[in-house]
Amino acid sequence: MAVIWCQLGFSGITLSSPVERSDNRVQRAGYAGSLPQEDSVEKWKDETRRGEITGSVLKAGKFKISVHRHIHYPADMWLFDCYGLFDCKELASKNLEEAKCQAAALVQVELETAVKVIIQA
Repeated sequence: MAVIWCQLGFSGITLSSPVERSDNRVQRAGYAGSLPQEDSVEKWKDETRRGEITGSVLKAGKFKISVHRHIHYPADMWLFDCYGLFDCKELASKNLEEAKCQAAALVQVELETAVKVIIQA
């Protein structure tokens, strides 16, 4: 089962995909490639500048989620990017750990919505 490993401390929700991945199901749907394995998901890697954590990056297969600050936004605001899905999206949390969970949750919702649309087509 595909899982996003993240506890949302502010709401107590654990995010996980409700659908098990099956290579058979994907091949029957006409997809010739293979699904990325769960071990291709790395842990969040913090980025630092002058000894201060300025952001964090998570790579999961072909996706890269980047939580960061930006000079044109307030100093306590976290933003995130995920190429092709989000660009400089503001996050509600002022805490980096919560911001990373919010970013992962937003990407998960976007991807699940896209998959539902594709399945219904």
